[in-house]
Amino acid sequence: MLEVTELQYFVICADVRSFSKAARVLYTTQPNVSKVISSLEKELGRSLFERSSRGIRITPYGEAVREYAQNILHNVSLIDSLSDHNQGKKFSLATYPSNMISRLL
Repeated sequence: MLEVTELQYFVICADVRSFSKAARVLYTTQPNVSKVISSLEKELGRSLFERSSRGIRITPYGEAVREYAQNILHNVSLIDSLSDHNQGKKFSLATYPSNMISRLL
């Protein structure tokens, strides 16, 4: 089963085109980002990125997954915004700091 965190890591990696830069955005380590992406690729049965000494490049399959992942993350955000009005119950979700991405590009 896919996890929201895996999708967040994937989208950030695709945005910044680097596991190292993604790790800085996510406040984690590069090996952890690599592990999460490898786990996601194993779960999906296909590569999301082509890896080289110059970094990563999203595959055509990865581009298709990225579009769906962005929609899912957007919908999770919408659900989160609704929860503030849900009888005092709070839905909590950690997301990446989007303003950090633009600084790293």
